[in-house]
Amino acid sequence: MKAFDSTSLDYWRYFFSYDTLWQFSGLALVVDQEGEIVAWGASQEFSVGGRRVLYASSAGVEPSYQGSGLSSRIWRMLLLSALFDSPLRPLYVTMRVGNPLVYSAWSAGATRKKDVYPRPGSGEIPSHIQAIGNQVAKYLGQKDLYEPDTMVVRNAYGFLNEGLWSRRPSSDWSEIDGWMNHWLGEKDAFVMVVAFSPIKMAMNECQRQIVKKLGLRNKLSSRR
Repeated sequence: MKAFDSTSLDYWRYFFSYDTLWQFSGLALVVDQEGEIVAWGASQEFSVGGRRVLYASSAGVEPSYQGSGLSSRIWRMLLLSALFDSPLRPLYVTMRVGNPLVYSAWSAGATRKKDVYPRPGSGEIPSHIQAIGNQVAKYLGQKDLYEPDTMVVRNAYGFLNEGLWSRRPSSDWSEIDGWMNHWLGEKDAFVMVVAFSPIKMAMNECQRQIVKKLGLRNKLSSRR
């Protein structure tokens, strides 16, 4: 098995184990012409206090295919499918994240900055966001490691002998890199929560498709 990105092989062995895979409600795989898996994404849906939650478990893109947009396509498919299952209710996407690249991409995809938790200077975390974070930590079996006030899971990747990375990644958003390095140790992570509106996402998707057909530059990029 190849180690995707700079993520440790130890993590991918854990990710593709039976105990992990059976939990997913959504799994998207991309294969090349030889039938080899070159990218994937996995998610789990549940409810917290009547609010719909989509837990974005993980995604990977084989190094030679990175930069081709496969990861964003996978998550757009999983996200839109979940949103349109119940188009009048907001969807809270959440994940355990210690990677500035992943954090910055999901932050950039949010309709409004204030829909992202935690974030630099966000102040006190609302009670309904804390409740979602608590449920995610419980789902991960790490509730005793979770700090609701900061949304940090201490030693989140302590179960991996090699840790999560062979080298810690950085993004092109220096504010986020510095903020995450300040709050997170080598094996720590945030529980990130992003609120999405189905109506706004539908409008954005229509705009994206129009821009794509016209061959114009898409301003709705997931990068900042």
